[in-house]
Amino acid sequence: MLKQEELPEFNSYTATRKQLLLLPKWDGKSKLVFDTLIIIPTRKKHDSGYPCMYFVACVKAVPKMLISGYSDALRFWDWDFKCNIGWNVDCLPCALIQIWPSVGQLMIDGYIGSDCMLKVIPKKDVKQ
Repeated sequence: MLKQEELPEFNSYTATRKQLLLLPKWDGKSKLVFDTLIIIPTRKKHDSGYPCMYFVACVKAVPKMLISGYSDALRFWDWDFKCNIGWNVDCLPCALIQIWPSVGQLMIDGYIGSDCMLKVIPKKDVKQ
């Protein structure tokens, strides 16, 4: 993480929603590599009935590209199958963001400082 004094004037900590929505839009074809993602719920509804989300790709805390706008879900997957957990994110009808693992359940394991520490419990280890 960059220190505040190392950040450019326009960065993910100071940008407004309006500024982020003015970023260039990803063409949907080229490969885009980035290190963080900002999720912006929209006021538009997807065909599924859930709110759509915009995603902003950032590199070193600098917003670079606006992605989607018509997605009602975001999936994080290891397509090389080196790990067996993917993450899913969607926007609930009330515009809150929900995240869950592709396998198993989440368990809170405590805090480190102010960070909430979660573990993924594989389905085979979940006790009902």
